[in-house]
Amino acid sequence: MANGGNGILLAVPDMVAESRSAVIVDDVSSGGRCDLPGTPVHSLGYPITDGGGVVSSADWSIPREQKDFFAPLRKSFFDLASRWRLIPRLRARMEQSSEESLFSATEVLELRECVQNFLRKEGLECNLDIPQYQPFLLDMWRALGSLTGDIDRDLPRILEEGVGTGIKSPIAPSGVWDERMESSCFDEYDLRVFETPWQSASEDVAFTRSLIMKDVEAGFAYILPGGESEARSRWGPHVAAGKLGVVRVPGKNPRLIGDGSVSGANGASCIPEKMRMPDLESIQRFISEAVTSEDWWMFSFDVQGAHKLVCVREDEQGFSIFILDGVWYVYRTCYFGCRWAAYWFSRVGSWLVRLLHRFIWIQHGLFLYVDDGLEFLPCSVGPLLATSTLMLLTAVGVPLSWKKVKMEQELVWIGWRFNTMAGAAFLPYEKAARIVNYLRKLCVSGARVERRELEKAIGLLVWFCEGAFWLRPWLSCLYKLLYKPSVVTRKLLACQFHDVVSSLSAELTTGRHFRKFDVGSGWKLHSVNNTEVSSLSCRALQTPRVKHGCVSAVRHRHGAGIGGWWVPADDGIVQESEAFWFSVVLPKQSWPKWLQLSASGSDSLQSGIAAFEALAQLCLLLLRHRHGHYDSGGFTLRFSQLCDNAGVSALSDKLMTQSTPLCYVLQALGFYCCQLGVVLHSNHIAGKKNQWADSLSRGTIPSGFCSSKRQDLDVGAILRVPWQV
Repeated sequence: MANGGNGILLAVPDMVAESRSAVIVDDVSSGGRCDLPGTPVHSLGYPITDGGGVVSSADWSIPREQKDFFAPLRKSFFDLASRWRLIPRLRARMEQSSEESLFSATEVLELRECVQNFLRKEGLECNLDIPQYQPFLLDMWRALGSLTGDIDRDLPRILEEGVGTGIKSPIAPSGVWDERMESSCFDEYDLRVFETPWQSASEDVAFTRSLIMKDVEAGFAYILPGGESEARSRWGPHVAAGKLGVVRVPGKNPRLIGDGSVSGANGASCIPEKMRMPDLESIQRFISEAVTSEDWWMFSFDVQGAHKLVCVREDEQGFSIFILDGVWYVYRTCYFGCRWAAYWFSRVGSWLVRLLHRFIWIQHGLFLYVDDGLEFLPCSVGPLLATSTLMLLTAVGVPLSWKKVKMEQELVWIGWRFNTMAGAAFLPYEKAARIVNYLRKLCVSGARVERRELEKAIGLLVWFCEGAFWLRPWLSCLYKLLYKPSVVTRKLLACQFHDVVSSLSAELTTGRHFRKFDVGSGWKLHSVNNTEVSSLSCRALQTPRVKHGCVSAVRHRHGAGIGGWWVPADDGIVQESEAFWFSVVLPKQSWPKWLQLSASGSDSLQSGIAAFEALAQLCLLLLRHRHGHYDSGGFTLRFSQLCDNAGVSALSDKLMTQSTPLCYVLQALGFYCCQLGVVLHSNHIAGKKNQWADSLSRGTIPSGFCSSKRQDLDVGAILRVPWQV
């Protein structure tokens, strides 16, 4: 929860221009650490990931191209939408959750002829043919790409010829996505043929057969009557048969999935590009940066059977074979589970994103996560632009899941419930109930929880903490529950070892709990001095090796010091006289109990120096917030600071570690971020640039610093409050 609310705020303005600051932490007798403000994570003008490729951005609050190519086509579609009364028809379909298409066959033909006539007026001819086994009007795609000068103008030709798998030869980079180094390591001897499916598919062969026959009837797959002999005659050594599986998720229809990894096909596929998909941060950036004078209206759509819409070249279809009950099935399209399916539909999806941006043109936001689309449209024209989007997608041959079309100011997308009126993202109700149910089980003292249940809870919470970042420090507690070693090592004195041996049963289990050392009742002895113990008569128990005189030498510390400074409203030149600062000496007896316990056994502060550095970060954040009298007012404020300790800098952003006592300081940081509605962004800087903060951590005030600008704070209270709530 943020600022006392119950959602993740979507508007996150940067506080970088507000102030400049530094913080240093040090023990009282040696070198120091620094923290200064960094550059923002993003700035206006940087593309926002939208699924349209590296050249595209979700933010079209201002048009990103000079020419409005589709103005005449938009007007034609608007006229048709009015004549056909599409907006009330669409609302009625959504209320009924109907799977039936919004458009009749006659209307679909008229839409396609409308696009064809528009292109003809632009000097581009195209036919309305639909190549076999796929739904797209690829000649129309070619003409549209030529009109707009799209970066992926070869895509329609590739789709018509059939795409490559990246196995026989690497897929050529398109320029749509980031290139990455990936070498082809295909060896035909690595390909395997499996004649049986996974258990999820074999436990009900008739049902699995019904699922794959639906793909055969739809033209996505076909039966190979001659089995392996026919496959070898067609594709020679280029044959791989994976394993079918059936995924059953509560509330959803069972889904057929093909495992192309076991056959070696996925591992042999060479794809030298890496896709970018939008996420919650992409939505936050859009809401924070987009310039608009009215509220947003959201519209979502889903491409039906996305991965199976792309045909594979005939000479590479031998890598997509599955055998069920002795029958050989071959996918002529990409199947769900092959590595190249995600890549090729990302190319198709990115092409559609760029087309829709240019078509909508007026201020909007657009995202496509694999096959799930989301548009932010001005309220005044939202329904009209939403229906126009459906008209264009239908015209170019994109099959839609009509039951999933939604048009509201609150809807669920990529697992989050977005509300444009509140400017926030919430957990969907059913997902929130699942998380609460998991947490209730974990909160029952002494209750046993299955490891699988705990892993499911952690998986959901890790995902949720991508938004609710301030809760991330507490995940360490759950991860520690997962880490339950079956064998632990204990170093015992000779007298302690004698007590343990005296309590052992014939099964080598201890009969009681030992108060003076950490060995519990019911523990089973595994080994002594790396010698496995199988019975009470073992030599390791009768004559153990005892080490005498254990000695250690340490440097004693009496406390620690933290200090830092900042200059509000920095104009580029930092003057000592303008700096607000703090300098605090922390005697060891003033440390919280958990910090003292963490230091037990060693008086060296080096083991806990990272915790003090993080503590200094927290103190600086609280002082800056207090001094600025900031009221988030429905926003999450981002404070940027610098740190010369790369580890602490990274962990302050990540808010996740299992190292004590640092994890406790990060929990305090998460608490205050939630309470104040702020987020700390920490960047790394060289330590040699921190002379002022270095002096402050040692209790020495730099020349030119004004004593009137010294800031007082109660570090003890700062560390107590999070656990008193």
